[in-house]
Amino acid sequence: MESREKTIIELAKVFAGENGEKIVKYLLDKKEDTDEAISAGIDLPIGTVRRILYLLHDKGVISCRVERNPETGWITYFWFIPIEQINGVVYNLRRKLIARIEKRLEYETTNIFYWCGNNECPKITFSEAVDNVFRCPQCGRRLKPYDNSKLIAALNWTLSRLKAKVKRAFEH
Repeated sequence: MESREKTIIELAKVFAGENGEKIVKYLLDKKEDTDEAISAGIDLPIGTVRRILYLLHDKGVISCRVERNPETGWITYFWFIPIEQINGVVYNLRRKLIARIEKRLEYETTNIFYWCGNNECPKITFSEAVDNVFRCPQCGRRLKPYDNSKLIAALNWTLSRLKAKVKRAFEH
């Protein structure tokens, strides 16, 4: 199996679970088919298949062409995988992920956090801690400063890896 096909299958699994994986494998084999045929071919309800097709279409993993029957006016969607575009899909996903990580990194580096130590409770910002008189709003325990330096380091590491991959992809 080609690397791009493996990537498409993995993306489908991430976005739509095992049923998404089944649909993509079916389309890789058939090249193009209708939602009804896909539903019958993999034995999933048509509503489930359509929901997953639209989700994967929205993510750029699959595409469709539309045909209108000149006699009835009915529209038929023929679903297929734009295999030649998968590198662009992955590139765009990485760019979106970089933006989300950068936003989170900014939040983590521009705030001071407090936490009660209970794994059930979230860490909160300094201003939230002040508003709650340094008591956890969930469990009532006393709040203590929270060291998020390991999280910041992990975010920086992940960000540098993703940026390097995007840069390499752009250079090719």
